[in-house]
Amino acid sequence: MLHPLDGARLAVVRLLLRGPRREPHYRAVTAHPDRAQRRLLGYWSSVDEAHEAALTLF
Repeated sequence: MLHPLDGARLAVVRLLLRGPRREPHYRAVTAHPDRAQRRLLGYWSSVDEAHEAALTLF
């Protein structure tokens, strides 16, 4: 996910299929170049929710 004004990387959002019915969830982490330094931002049920929430954190 990129910042809408300057194009800087803000977050990495991935689709996960979770639970017995494999329901879609979206996981967002910070976009630090070193994967070991990335931090969890949260889980959401839609990509739009993940996008909005990650933007509010920056």
